[in-house]
Amino acid sequence: MAKLLVVTQRLDHFQHLSEDELKIAERIAAKLSTLTSTKASDLSHQNVGWQIAYAAGLGSGSGGAKAIDMLVALQQLGNADPWLSEEPDEDLRAITDRAHEAATDWPD
Repeated sequence: MAKLLVVTQRLDHFQHLSEDELKIAERIAAKLSTLTSTKASDLSHQNVGWQIAYAAGLGSGSGGAKAIDMLVALQQLGNADPWLSEEPDEDLRAITDRAHEAATDWPD
């Protein structure tokens, strides 16, 4: 059976976080505190930041893991932006399809 994630020592001072950022961190911690490590790992694999890093690294067959863009990863957790979890409507789908067709791959 998977174990709950447990913080063993609370930090009293967060040198690089503003009050607003601390509130976001508290919201995220509250969401994650009820999850087992397995469920937290499963959730991480649904995160756009994780998916981008996996696709660029291990998922591409390159054999190496890539760093996760934490701004993308935390945006999904902290802000719950609908564009990260909901299917686009027909207008947005048409725009993204046209952009994808016009795009070219960046050279390695």
